[in-house]
Amino acid sequence: MESITSNTSIEIQQLPGTAIEPVTPFSQALVTITREEYIALTHQANYWKAQHARIKQKCAELEDACQYKDAKIKDLQKRVFGKKSEKQGAAKSEKGEQTTTRRKRGQQPGSTGHGRTQRPDLPVISEVLDFSEKKKSCQCCGLPYVSTPGLDKHNDFIEVEVKACIRRIRRSAYQRNPGCCCSETPAIITAPQLPRLIPRSPYKVSFWVEVLLSKFHYAQPAKRYLQDLSDQALDVSPGHAQRKKNLHLIVNNARFLILPWVQSKNLASMILAMAARRLPDDWHTQYHYRPVLMETFVEKQRFQGTCYKAANWRYLGQTKGRGKLGPAGKQSVPIKDLCVYPLKRAFRARLTD
Repeated sequence: MESITSNTSIEIQQLPGTAIEPVTPFSQALVTITREEYIALTHQANYWKAQHARIKQKCAELEDACQYKDAKIKDLQKRVFGKKSEKQGAAKSEKGEQTTTRRKRGQQPGSTGHGRTQRPDLPVISEVLDFSEKKKSCQCCGLPYVSTPGLDKHNDFIEVEVKACIRRIRRSAYQRNPGCCCSETPAIITAPQLPRLIPRSPYKVSFWVEVLLSKFHYAQPAKRYLQDLSDQALDVSPGHAQRKKNLHLIVNNARFLILPWVQSKNLASMILAMAARRLPDDWHTQYHYRPVLMETFVEKQRFQGTCYKAANWRYLGQTKGRGKLGPAGKQSVPIKDLCVYPLKRAFRARLTD
């Protein structure tokens, strides 16, 4: 047998009648497979990628749930085991000696009090309480009493006025002067409307301030606050308060455009599917919460919404064409189809929570 020594001092034994094949680096080695095997491997790779994305999303939802529960547990522990504002009475010492007698709580006998607490920030509403006309005269001779304002007495009471009312705004209107011939001047002008938090809503800003304070500052359930309003003769549908509370969980697709000269099969539905998969994570990174529903409006007369149907969006119905700022009961914008795409299975429960 002959021995051949390479530059790396590795000896390779060669059998008689055989030739040594050159060694190909691993990065340059080529593997030949059939098209069927290639399709099967590609399918498996896509399947496991989808499984990884699904598990990643599920882990993110579980992490959010764990953070919420941890915060809730921490709050409950603080309520139960936290420091209390009321101080406990002095206990006996370890030697068994009795502590000195403490004085009683409250104002001590003979001490000068501070009087009534002054409340200069509260407005004062003056009322006059007077006798009836019959009691203003002497019961024996019938002569009237003489009014003496300097001897009037005053009593103060603190009241909290709670009531719901309708604030009726009268917007003044003016006609153009008969002598005015300006073509740009309108014939009738009316004072502008007051701004609204929600377009076309009958509830003013003060109503929504009370709703938000009751819900998030005083931790009062929305159902209980609505019952409180009902006791004041103001029946409010839960939908009004619910809409403002969960409106941020719905993302609107304002515009989706692919230029006509772009020709690619299934491009539109693929883009919508990729956006739906990525949107919750990106939204959570930017705004720290996850939407549960996407919506879009398709103008019926110009488009058919085929790409949304191909991407499994759900058709809910048609609009009335009134618009947000249009006149009441009249069509001012084109009629559109409403389509939605759920980003979470329990989106109905989340939106009605």
